[in-house]
Amino acid sequence: MKRCLSECLNSKAPTVAFCTPTSLPLALRTIAEIAPRRFIVLVCNVTKPDERIIRGTVRQVQQKLKGVRTTQEITLILTASRTIGSRHDGMK
Repeated sequence: MKRCLSECLNSKAPTVAFCTPTSLPLALRTIAEIAPRRFIVLVCNVTKPDERIIRGTVRQVQQKLKGVRTTQEITLILTASRTIGSRHDGMK
């Protein structure tokens, strides 16, 4: 997983990944280790009444997930790698 996430984090394009409740903690820990300041979006149960969208750095997302039951449908969006001098406004 580390090699795959490392390649995605170095991409100049955003990456969308689907995680299971068991793989999500490892994915978040790995991203925090490789790119702790990277902005991510986590979408749980997209298109369902209990849909939840969490945005922020990986550490912020981990904090927001504390005490929250992880769902079966988890979409992880990694923002593109930035070049030096580029501006990051986040995702809208």
